[in-house]
Amino acid sequence: MKSKNLEIMKKNGINVPKFFVLKWEELIDYNTFSAELSKCISQWKKDTLSKQSDCLNILLDRFIRVPEIILEKNIEYAVRSSCNMEDGEEYSFAGMFDTYLNVEAGDVSLRIKDCLKALYCKSALEYSILNHIDIAQMKMDVIVQEMVEGDFSGILFTSNPQGILNEAVITVGKGLGDAVVSDKIQTVTYYYNVSDKKYYYDGMEDLLSMDILDNLISIGENIKKIFDYPYADIEFSVIGNEIYILQARKITSFTEEETEVYDNSNIVESYPGITLPLSESFARAAYTGVFSGLARRIWKKEELIEQFSSLFENMVGSVNGAMYYKIDNWYTLLQCVPFGKKIIPIWQEMLGVKDRKELPERMKLSHLIRIKTYFNFAYEFFWVQKSMKKLNEHYEEVNRYFKKTFREDLTNEQLKELYRNVEEELLAVWDITLINDLYAFLFTAMAKKMDKSGRVYERISGIKDIESMKPVRELIQLAEFRLQNVSEEEYIVRKNAYIDHYGDRTVEELKMESRTFRTNPELLDQKIEEYASDSLKLQEMKQKMMHKENELNGNMKEGFFERRAVAGIRNREISRLNRTRIYGMVRSIFQAVGKNFVLQNRLESVEDIYYLKIEEIFDEMNTHRDLRKITKERKKEYENFKSMPIYNRIVATKTGLQKLNHFEKKQKQIFQTEFLSGVPCSFGKVTGSVSVIESAKEIKNTKNKILVARMTDPGWVFLLASAKGIVTEKGSLLSHTAIIARELRIPSIVAVENATELLKNGDIVEMDGSTGDIHILQRKCEK
Repeated sequence: MKSKNLEIMKKNGINVPKFFVLKWEELIDYNTFSAELSKCISQWKKDTLSKQSDCLNILLDRFIRVPEIILEKNIEYAVRSSCNMEDGEEYSFAGMFDTYLNVEAGDVSLRIKDCLKALYCKSALEYSILNHIDIAQMKMDVIVQEMVEGDFSGILFTSNPQGILNEAVITVGKGLGDAVVSDKIQTVTYYYNVSDKKYYYDGMEDLLSMDILDNLISIGENIKKIFDYPYADIEFSVIGNEIYILQARKITSFTEEETEVYDNSNIVESYPGITLPLSESFARAAYTGVFSGLARRIWKKEELIEQFSSLFENMVGSVNGAMYYKIDNWYTLLQCVPFGKKIIPIWQEMLGVKDRKELPERMKLSHLIRIKTYFNFAYEFFWVQKSMKKLNEHYEEVNRYFKKTFREDLTNEQLKELYRNVEEELLAVWDITLINDLYAFLFTAMAKKMDKSGRVYERISGIKDIESMKPVRELIQLAEFRLQNVSEEEYIVRKNAYIDHYGDRTVEELKMESRTFRTNPELLDQKIEEYASDSLKLQEMKQKMMHKENELNGNMKEGFFERRAVAGIRNREISRLNRTRIYGMVRSIFQAVGKNFVLQNRLESVEDIYYLKIEEIFDEMNTHRDLRKITKERKKEYENFKSMPIYNRIVATKTGLQKLNHFEKKQKQIFQTEFLSGVPCSFGKVTGSVSVIESAKEIKNTKNKILVARMTDPGWVFLLASAKGIVTEKGSLLSHTAIIARELRIPSIVAVENATELLKNGDIVEMDGSTGDIHILQRKCEK
């Protein structure tokens, strides 16, 4: 397979070092050997693997016929094995066959024989038996390739093997590639988002220039097209600015698992940067409530809502601390509304979605349900402006209830009840704002289409007394009031009235952790002083606020669309400010819970409440878990996220999303600890007993053990086959440990500093191959 791939790449213009291939049939007396091989196989079924391997290699040695090869004496060569079964659709034989580097011309024939004998090595026979491969059908070609003494060598995965499909991973080190795979040198790993063309690296030194990285990504995409691979694993070397491709194969560790698309278009405006767990969990609760409410409104069928509940619960998500829309779920729901496929492009344009991918399959609804859905949606769409008026009135009722009920000295149980009441009263009916948003989007798009002057946005932007401008207008008035000779008491009354109305409006206002005028009134004092310090600027701002409302198009048809667009936009801004106030209510509730936890000595500070999720907070009201420890770990985790780029779009398998980076350098520690972490390489979470391995030769039984070692080699396939998981001190995402573990579908974590000293035989640990976390649950001495 390797040899065939090299020939195809060369034919398609890929820069491959000069090579030639010696076929299996050229290297042995094929017909006679095949007959003898069948006899040999039939006789050794009861023998051990070692005896079987010895028997086959003795037989093979009799029939090897290496032809005379004329080679240049002053050139060194790489001699590579190329089995017909490896790196294919079904089988990989990862790391089992040999490659010999820096081979002098006089030694090439000897290394060719060594490559041939690797066909029947113990690990290859074991793999063949496990996968029911007919050994008689296995063949070994040999590639002889001019040596490339790379400045840097490494491996490119066109998609992250952890399941992030639009993120390429490049692991590279100085010198030859075998040292990278075998963890003999320090490596740097680059994580490159192919959608955004952004990357970060994990390692001591930034080895590759941006041009080299971009070229590698481009070559990877080209190789995928040549072979029609969805994902490729490519070995390369770099000399100066020239990239040589040494081999390429299909990544076989990906399953047919369903993918998810995370897109931060629009939501990044509400949740820029890193969003802490409390905010993320409330955002999920809000979107769940709103979208299930929308389904209830247009389906009017509870069993359908229950059937698709997982969809509503996953409209948004967090990846490495950043908020995203799970955009396929939005498309799925939008296709339920009349003319959904026509509406989606309008929705994409209004939200700024750049990647207009193929739409997912529509929900499987009966014709009757779909007809009823269309009718109900059309009815709600027609009456949406009246419904928005009712919603605003209902919000005012809930706001009055909250102000009457909320006090900072409420118990946690009372605060929990207040939260549930606000959630139930508002989230379930807030869905009408989605229909109003669509109303505003649709009529704005239609007004734009009908407009001949190109000024439609100018006309519909100057809306008199639009709600979003009121906080600024009131602040200007407050600054003017401050400049007058008024008493401090009068000023405080006006200031408190402002906070009561607009105290929750601030930058990043939907984040619970954001400081607002309500939580930190001194911020309002600073803003007022800023406005009042420049009277000319203050008057200039005031004049801008007093503009005349723009006249809409007088044409009956064009004016019809513009008037409705303005109505939708006006109500959208009202609901957005009210939404901010709802988030302010929730912020006040959880700040009060945080104060109670501080008084109970369960948190160090009120702000630590932001590092807990809503259900965690409510669950912990009646338990005695160490919240200080949880928040301390979360702070470290989220501080780590800050060093990572935030991508516009992430495409991943459903198990591949959460991925910690290991950008920071860990301080060496040999003292006792209950938590370790490393680089996650293969998925799965398991609990088991530790077996610390100093030498693989000494181990006989690894069944259901979590193996801990300094490093591994390809021969570890025997130990790993029966193990629960593998933890190593050395390694990278692309080392043999990772490759084999993924092949065997067991969790693996590499680059865990001092693992063999911190973990002891018999310790019970939980390891998570998706995050790289290892928790020590019980020490052997405690049993």
